[in-house]
Amino acid sequence: MSDSFRHGLPQKFSAFAMALALVTAAFFPGYVLAADVESLGMGGTGHRVLYISSYHGAFDTFPDQLAGLRSVFDGEDVVFDIEFMDTKRFDTRENYDNYYRFLKYRLDRSEPYDVVVVSDDNGLQFLMDNREDLLGDIPVVFFAINDMARVLEADGMEGFTGVYESSSIYENLALAKRLQPEATEFVAITDGTITGLGDARSFLQFEALFPEMEFTVVNFTEYALEDFKAFLRGLTGEQIVLYMTMFEDVDGNVYTIGESVDILVESASVPVYRHSIGGVGDGLLGGYMLSYFEQGRIAASMAMEVLRGVPADSIPVVTESPNMYVFDYNVMKAYGLDFDVLPQETEIVNAPTGFYDRYQHLLMPLMIALAVSLLIVGILVYDNRRRRIVELALREKNVELTQSRQKLQESEQRFRVLAYNDSLTGLKNRIAMSLSLGRLIEDGNRSGSLYFIDLDHFKYINDSCGHLKGDEVLRVVGERFKALEDDRTIATRLGGDEFVLIRHEEGMGHEVDNELVVSISKAVEEMILVEEQEFYLSCSIGIVKFPEHGNTANELIRKADIAMYQAKETGRSRAMRYSDFMESNASNILEIQNNIRHALDNEEFQLYLQPQAELAGGKVIGFEGLIRWELPGKGMVSPMEFIPVAEQLGIIHRISQWVFQEACRDILLFLEKHYKGVKIAVNVSAVELTRVNFVEDFMGTLGEYGISPANITIELTETVLLETSESHLERLDYLRSQGIELHLDDFGTGYSSLNYLRSLPIDVVKIDQGFIRNITVDKEQMHLTRSIIEIAHNLGKTVIAEGVETKEQMELLKELGCDRVQGYFFARPMTIADTLQFMEGHEMAE
Repeated sequence: MSDSFRHGLPQKFSAFAMALALVTAAFFPGYVLAADVESLGMGGTGHRVLYISSYHGAFDTFPDQLAGLRSVFDGEDVVFDIEFMDTKRFDTRENYDNYYRFLKYRLDRSEPYDVVVVSDDNGLQFLMDNREDLLGDIPVVFFAINDMARVLEADGMEGFTGVYESSSIYENLALAKRLQPEATEFVAITDGTITGLGDARSFLQFEALFPEMEFTVVNFTEYALEDFKAFLRGLTGEQIVLYMTMFEDVDGNVYTIGESVDILVESASVPVYRHSIGGVGDGLLGGYMLSYFEQGRIAASMAMEVLRGVPADSIPVVTESPNMYVFDYNVMKAYGLDFDVLPQETEIVNAPTGFYDRYQHLLMPLMIALAVSLLIVGILVYDNRRRRIVELALREKNVELTQSRQKLQESEQRFRVLAYNDSLTGLKNRIAMSLSLGRLIEDGNRSGSLYFIDLDHFKYINDSCGHLKGDEVLRVVGERFKALEDDRTIATRLGGDEFVLIRHEEGMGHEVDNELVVSISKAVEEMILVEEQEFYLSCSIGIVKFPEHGNTANELIRKADIAMYQAKETGRSRAMRYSDFMESNASNILEIQNNIRHALDNEEFQLYLQPQAELAGGKVIGFEGLIRWELPGKGMVSPMEFIPVAEQLGIIHRISQWVFQEACRDILLFLEKHYKGVKIAVNVSAVELTRVNFVEDFMGTLGEYGISPANITIELTETVLLETSESHLERLDYLRSQGIELHLDDFGTGYSSLNYLRSLPIDVVKIDQGFIRNITVDKEQMHLTRSIIEIAHNLGKTVIAEGVETKEQMELLKELGCDRVQGYFFARPMTIADTLQFMEGHEMAE
């Protein structure tokens, strides 16, 4: 590398002190103490700055980084300490633990620092992991960080700012393609270190910008040295090679940049490009290269801003590095590359000696003499022009600074868009979703549901039609989900064919929105046309609620994913709500199945009855049968937990049959007590209603116990009715014709379409308790409830209000014209024995 590219140290920094510092750092990495500061010429009594380098003092990048820092700190009243982690040579857990103990010991026993400057990824990650224990609230300024994800994470932490090391990979790839237009493949040489992994990710993110090129990452850490040399010798002119990171091979041998360059120059059969210092001028071709001096200078300037009282959080992260083009003349000639393709500002090293270099010893005295003469002349006119020159210079500098700031702001905005949005669909990505969900959970006064969506059989589209058409299908689905967004709904794409919608609201009373589930399914199932080819899709949805099912984004996503796979296992094209049973493996599911069977055999299930009363006279007009399960050793198990599992395992019929039979036995007990008008309502699920022999079995049970159809009532939810076909509705018409009352349960939680009230074969509408809860304090809720009652009456339906818990609610419902009520204010669910005792003080309607 030419001297003009590598910045020299400032003149104030003595060569002897610099040499002494480097020798000390090379032989005693991580141990440059405060006493060494004075020897480096940085003594003082003002602010204290600690510089932590991830590597060691003899590492290639360190001199330029240090020179950049000192170009700012020199002349300032700053005590400047240096520490080395030496993670390039010792990237082990033991080294990190030892360094942690050393630094902890030193920081606990020295005066506190005002700011910490850290370079390279390992050091930044170390401080992010241990910031509270080591630094407390000391501000941190980072630079030479080539992993944008790590930069964004640090930028989100309090007291962190710094400089992103943008290695300008795109400029190198674009220029290399112009120099080698016949090439068909980009090959990036990296390794398994943190820096190498970050380089690999940065390289691969430009794959979409060069669709005609194949992108290959070669991990040096996976090769023995001789195998790697053989690979280099096998390269052809169709391959463009970019050397990024190459520190450790598969045998654990560690190489310096100089040693890595020697290997590449010795064995590579093609020119090798470089995006950073090291090797250019020693056999590598060159490229658009990082300036570690400028990175250090910018980081030091940001540190000085912090020392002057500016909060680190208010200093934006710098996302564009100052780079330059540098190429080796001899390598260009050796491979016959066209110099005219290089940018005009390119620096050429190892070029043939020109006129100036040959006669430099003669020209220098002449130039000095000429300069003295010109100086004398200049002094005569300088005083008259000084003011004008200064004014123009200030104007130009102001324009330059304004333009630079605008470019930095535009660049920062571009990176933020890339970091938080999915490039294919434009929806928010996983990172943005996690941040949004975390904020909702941390709010403490918000609740909601997360809908995990996976497209069924989408793999077949990619396999049969290609990824381009598959991507277009995903883009259309993303647009449709985007249309579902509002101030309470967030749509995101996790990746592949997986999407997430979050519906949230203020307060802790959120319920799963069945209407949103239907909208999601419709958005997917609507025909998609791509290049005159029609695609018809379905989706499986897993649903979780927060904060009930988790307090972190990862936990909620994991549980929603479990529910989604349960939906797929039960036939796809459906939604499943998460329950704790779903976390069980196959053996646990078998145990659950056995528990349910034992519960039926051992009479662990109980049928509780909750009375329903007339508002006009207060008489009891019937009961709703509610199943309860007391599992020995575990207590009461909610039906919301075991009913979905029973449906999945195919044993819901046995539970439903038990409920029907138990209801019939209870009716017989009422009849023995001469309560002839008794009615018991039983809930029927969609799985049970769609079973082939449902009607025959139901009527057969009534006949077996000698029960009149007038004494039994069937309750169905809106969701059940919406999932049934026309033939299933015919079954309901038949049951109704036999004298069985049909109730529409939980009205208002699904579609709530008035058209369904008109067309469905139902006798009674049960208004969901969500409408009743605030009816006495919310006028809009009251007016809406009044409208439902009036419309139901106009259609000839009877109305029951569920969840009535106060006298005020009951009296208002009576004023609104409601027919019947059910809720804790009148009576809680009871066993049959308690119910019969309850009826001794109440009258049954005939």
